[in-house]
Amino acid sequence: MRQHAIIIVGAGAVGSALALDLLQQGRVVVVLEARQPDYTVRPPEREIALSAGSVGYLQRLGIWSAIAETGVGEIRHIRVLEPGGAGTVALDSDATGQGTSLGAVVEMGQLLQPMHQALQAQGAWLAPVDLRKMERDADGVRLDCVVDGQAQRLCGQLLVAADGTNSAMRRMAAISTWGWDHNRFGLVASLVADHHQHSAYECFHREGPLALLPIGDGRFSMVWAVTPQRASRLLSLGDDVFIAELEAALDPVVRQQLGAIRATSPRGAFALELRIARSFISTRMALVGNAAHTMHPVAGQGMNLGLRDVMALARVLGENPVAAEDAGDSIVLEQYADARRLDVAMTAGFTEGVLASFAVGGVLPSLTRQAGLRLMQRYGGLRGLLTDYASGRAQGV
Repeated sequence: MRQHAIIIVGAGAVGSALALDLLQQGRVVVVLEARQPDYTVRPPEREIALSAGSVGYLQRLGIWSAIAETGVGEIRHIRVLEPGGAGTVALDSDATGQGTSLGAVVEMGQLLQPMHQALQAQGAWLAPVDLRKMERDADGVRLDCVVDGQAQRLCGQLLVAADGTNSAMRRMAAISTWGWDHNRFGLVASLVADHHQHSAYECFHREGPLALLPIGDGRFSMVWAVTPQRASRLLSLGDDVFIAELEAALDPVVRQQLGAIRATSPRGAFALELRIARSFISTRMALVGNAAHTMHPVAGQGMNLGLRDVMALARVLGENPVAAEDAGDSIVLEQYADARRLDVAMTAGFTEGVLASFAVGGVLPSLTRQAGLRLMQRYGGLRGLLTDYASGRAQGV
């Protein structure tokens, strides 16, 4: 039997960041991962948008320099528009007054490998792990699992579910979710265009947004929300025909700034949905990241929201005097849930509201949206609020 104060199930970026934070607090932590990670970059690449606040957090954990050494994309400019409309919102890093970028774009393997190496070096890593049974009660948490073919029982005060959208830990705790399928797929690929300029673009169509994010090697990562029928057709097209259709979906202003799109990687697609756990906590358990909430990638808030979960939970565990004796005490967990409720609700409301507003057809809704975009661009205070939200500073991280 192995004794740990905190057991984290799931070694994605969210679970790994939490482990690194808690290790800095002097906590006894172990991270469990079902599979041995593979950091090989294969198309379609899994690029992640990190806000400036998230980058700052990874810097405080002492891990960002190792991630940045692999080459990451810097977001210095963001352009938000509706193709064919006159309104455009332009956000620039120079407008922050802090001389920093608005965020970064990093491939998932680039993000995970340095984090996992740091965890392994501190002996806080177990993989691959086959979880067989979970027990939780007033005395603690007990997990029966198989590690490298050997049966083990792990015991602790707190279990953190960081095992993704289809969280097995959440299901075992009988925590249901609410939300809906968007009936859209996110079509992903990486692109080569004439001009990079560290710019991110988001073009809103009725069926969903088309986003381009700058990658560190001069390419762009594309996420295009389309209907299932259109996703099937776009996946089947040859590269030249696909590029022509992609360029037609971009606003002329964006096409002019990008120049010609000259190449595309193999494409992939994933279903888009909204799923939020009805409770972020249970007996001696806390949910973080996609185990707690999965959202549409519009505005790139998913990973950043998960890292804010981590920051909140680590802060509660570090500051609550009850947590010094028992990390899984109900008072500690309720404080974490209370700290996350508003941010998650506001982020879900923002993403769903943006999607709904651009999904409405007709002349009047279009004119209203264009007026809103022009108003946002014209008044620095409003644009500053959006810049702070995009960079993560509005969430105080």
